[in-house]
Amino acid sequence: AYFEIDAAKVLEQYDLIREKTNADRVVFSTKTNYTVAQILAEHRKECHFSVHLLSEAEKTSNKRQILFFLQGTTSDELLALINHGVTSFVVDNPVDLETVKTIIQHSQVPITLFLRMRLAEKTIKTGHHFVYGFLSDGINRFIPELKKLKGIQTLGIHFHRKTQNINEWSYAFELGQILSRKTLDCIDVVNIGGGFPCVYKNYSVDVSESVFAKVRELKQWLEQEQIELWIEPGRFIAGPSTKLFCSIILVYKDTIVINASIYNGALDTYIVNTRLLVEGEVDEKNGRPFTIKGITPDSRDIFRYRVYLKDTPRIGDTLVFLNAGAYNFSTDFCSLKPLKTVVI
Repeated sequence: AYFEIDAAKVLEQYDLIREKTNADRVVFSTKTNYTVAQILAEHRKECHFSVHLLSEAEKTSNKRQILFFLQGTTSDELLALINHGVTSFVVDNPVDLETVKTIIQHSQVPITLFLRMRLAEKTIKTGHHFVYGFLSDGINRFIPELKKLKGIQTLGIHFHRKTQNINEWSYAFELGQILSRKTLDCIDVVNIGGGFPCVYKNYSVDVSESVFAKVRELKQWLEQEQIELWIEPGRFIAGPSTKLFCSIILVYKDTIVINASIYNGALDTYIVNTRLLVEGEVDEKNGRPFTIKGITPDSRDIFRYRVYLKDTPRIGDTLVFLNAGAYNFSTDFCSLKPLKTVVI
């Protein structure tokens, strides 16, 4: 089994979202797919990258294109990042904020700083995700204070939406209600993390146009406030650019077993409950239902509980999953090896 990334499709998705949203900057999250990040770094020089760990930062050649998310970062680590050229940071808690305030007093390099803000999540699933960020009263208190500090050149607000939760789009109204007049006068940038969906079997309705319209609405509102808009469309770019090619190793009754596992090819299936589309699948009127099972003995190692195929699958046939490029990281469960990635 292996992944195939279409570099042209990566660039197409990047260009599309820039055109459709009118965003001032696209920031791709390297955790979504590092190979996709490399393609963007080579062919879209203006693209920036959100990075969460020091080991990730080491892989990014142009450190000034990094937006680094601090999480328990020590003073020495932060100073080392700045000395290596990283000058843009996101903070979601008061402890890391104090570290930043201390370091910029001793550094001669001006930084860009975002405070991560909590927004209400309109979702039926509560208590399943950790919620990062400052509450609105903290944002409205800290932002004016930070504006006075000489070491901060650009000041912004970052917030994050879970990508496939498409009901959460009314940003201009929400920000207008949450942020004080003083805060709006102090910030230079608003950065949207997450929120741009990818099409899966269980998220089959393409809502991109409605999402784009909401972002353009936010962009117009921010322009009136002389505030830039940055966006982080990780899944939207990485997902459609990638296919997962697998071989069928066993067929019995209505079960297909392939030479890959969700644990080294599609952990999104388990973590976020996405179901990858299968190339050539048909509706129930035109095909026979099958379950596609991964190679491990885990009963949860299932790519698709039910997929309808027109042709009878056989051992040795190739099965192709679509939109497979987002969060396709691997584990070593059952000594699984990471799948090879081919770029075309």
